[in-house]
Amino acid sequence: MVDQVGNIEMAHPHTAITSYSGYIYQGKIALLHCLRLIEQAPEESRRLKLQIESIEDFAILNTDNTCKSLHQVKARKDRLFSDYRPDVEKLRDKANLHEDSEPFFHVSLPLRLIPSTFTSEYSPITFYQYFDTNDSPVDHCPLESVDMFIEHQIKKVYQVVFPDEEYRASNDYLIKSRQFLEDIIIKHVIDVHREIQQSTVTGAVQSRVAASRYIEFDRILEILTQDLTDRYLDESYFHYLLLKDAGTYFHDYCQNVEDNNANTLLKLNYYFSKFNALNPSSLTKFIRAIAPHKKVGFNNISQYKDNTFNRDDFKRGLLKVLDQMAQSEFDESLQLPSFFFWKNDDEYLYPTAIHDHPDDAEELCIEIIEASIADDVNFLFEGGKLVNRHINCQSIFSSVVVGNQIEFNLEDEFSSDLNENRINSFRNVSLISIAEANRVIND
Repeated sequence: MVDQVGNIEMAHPHTAITSYSGYIYQGKIALLHCLRLIEQAPEESRRLKLQIESIEDFAILNTDNTCKSLHQVKARKDRLFSDYRPDVEKLRDKANLHEDSEPFFHVSLPLRLIPSTFTSEYSPITFYQYFDTNDSPVDHCPLESVDMFIEHQIKKVYQVVFPDEEYRASNDYLIKSRQFLEDIIIKHVIDVHREIQQSTVTGAVQSRVAASRYIEFDRILEILTQDLTDRYLDESYFHYLLLKDAGTYFHDYCQNVEDNNANTLLKLNYYFSKFNALNPSSLTKFIRAIAPHKKVGFNNISQYKDNTFNRDDFKRGLLKVLDQMAQSEFDESLQLPSFFFWKNDDEYLYPTAIHDHPDDAEELCIEIIEASIADDVNFLFEGGKLVNRHINCQSIFSSVVVGNQIEFNLEDEFSSDLNENRINSFRNVSLISIAEANRVIND
């Protein structure tokens, strides 16, 4: 069954759960293809539109909403063609509904054992051909290379549109151009995926969510034609930079979920639909909650890199906690110190990105206390257990670290910086490992 939306025959959106984890890569590939179209025909491309997660992972639409090209994007670890065969067949069938469109299949790794009959059996599908930084054709785009591919393609666009403006070809300017262009695409991708993931109705309703949202190529060209030299990267940029990085780490983690376990992936996607809905102030609160040992700040690139979460925080810390424990509740009231929580009687447990070894418990507790004092935040004022990978510690102020017998007492060291209420609160904040947290919740 299909629906009519404009002039497009809309099948159900792409619903494979594993694809949700690759939405950032998908957005980057979409940007790369849009830039190639702009290079080929700068003025004609102004009439085109980019659509995400509707007809396919992404599609290029003409002015009248007919489909110019269909694109399915796969960023998986599988290397055999047979692993992708069902997806190729679906794309072939969908392409037959859009006779004037070009269907492309994108992969992040080179595929082996592609049948010699591929062209005749799967026509009109072709594997997308990329160009590396030497302009050599390649049949795949590795996750770690996509930014370089985009910057190289931006350079080619500038050579066509502004052949005499050499400053646009500098590495720093190309990186900055990519950042602003990704800001448009990734915002859109995150918003569409959030709406689809949070939708309680599948199928055609999800299709309409995505079909009603698209990006005019004029918006991409507007960035390309500006002089970005003195353009300021504002709070909105850093907000989406954090969401984009988190989405990349999320995808990395999901690549290793055992046998693509559907229930686990659904649970993790639930968390990310909530995460992607956070505004800048809420995102700051979220970071403080999952990384209470870091002094949060992202007023500039240096602060962002030094003080917010990194790949290991997400992959080895937070996502391990969220994966290995039962699904947490979400604080719809936004009053708790953390958005996600588990409750055991009157005791709250909060997930963190902490993945330190028990031998580092004292240093970690000092960092938590100092970060709270520096940021003047209320996160630790209400007590609670901070769920982490390895450490069981009865109090961040004074404790014997369970299992390691590491004794420390930090109250005297910080007493001059804290009033009595804070001191009492800090005494009630503890660290609890995933294993112990599961035992507490399940008992």
